[in-house]
Amino acid sequence: MMYYTVKVPGSSANIGPGFDCLGFAVTIYIQANFEKLEEDEQLDMSITGSGMEKLKNDKTNLIYISYKKAFDYRNEKVAGLKIKVNNGIPISRGLGSSSTAIVLGLMVANKLLTIPLNENEIVQLATELEGHSDNVTAALLGGIVLSNNSEKKVTYHKLPIIDDLKCLALVPNYEFFTRLARTILPDKVEYGCAIKNLCNTAGLIASFYENSLTMFKNNLEDYLHQPYRKEFVKGFELISSNLNKYNLIGATISGSGPTIMMFYNEEVKIDLLMKDITEKFDFDFELLKLNIDTEGARYC
Repeated sequence: MMYYTVKVPGSSANIGPGFDCLGFAVTIYIQANFEKLEEDEQLDMSITGSGMEKLKNDKTNLIYISYKKAFDYRNEKVAGLKIKVNNGIPISRGLGSSSTAIVLGLMVANKLLTIPLNENEIVQLATELEGHSDNVTAALLGGIVLSNNSEKKVTYHKLPIIDDLKCLALVPNYEFFTRLARTILPDKVEYGCAIKNLCNTAGLIASFYENSLTMFKNNLEDYLHQPYRKEFVKGFELISSNLNKYNLIGATISGSGPTIMMFYNEEVKIDLLMKDITEKFDFDFELLKLNIDTEGARYC
């Protein structure tokens, strides 16, 4: 039997005002070694790494659910699978852990299908499983991705990356589940807030094409989700209101949180940032210096 290896990056969705339509891949990964087993529908799964104590290694695992989805879509028998997963993405922290699991499962299936899926089919299936397209498109394609799944078919487009744009993630030790984060959002927003958000999203997209850190910084403010979620994301208001103090360009809630994604192009005053967070809040966290992953999901 032949072994294969697949690697999928984590991701950060929204980038401020780009709610449910913007996301970018980051340099943390889930990776798996796998091979086909002779008996159909057989599963031998092992998991190491982040969250391993919480993740089931049976057919209820999201990786396997996604894997099976691809075979069902092709009307093929589900191939037996032996897979060893190493997860480097914190679970339920707003770094795309569920999306990476979905994309991983589809990528694994694609090596074993008689008729492989094309890129667009993977995007459609992944979005069906996840419910929104921003994280899955970023994880699959890499880079910064604009996507739209408001209609039945997902459309998506990779955007240019601003030179020297770097990321620093504050990842807390507590979880905040996406399904809960969505329940706290209002059913309606004020007309003026909607206009401001449209303008900032358009300006943010323009900043990528203009390669402008200034435009990027000036268009990061959100009016649709961060005002309602920020009270559940410890440290966000402190950081976002003291950007110059820490030498940051901007800060956003990564996905639905609780990770805070900070952007910079020069050295961040990390010691001062850590001091202020630890003095004002009672929670453990880690700071991850990240780059934007430009390759997306790939076989190694």
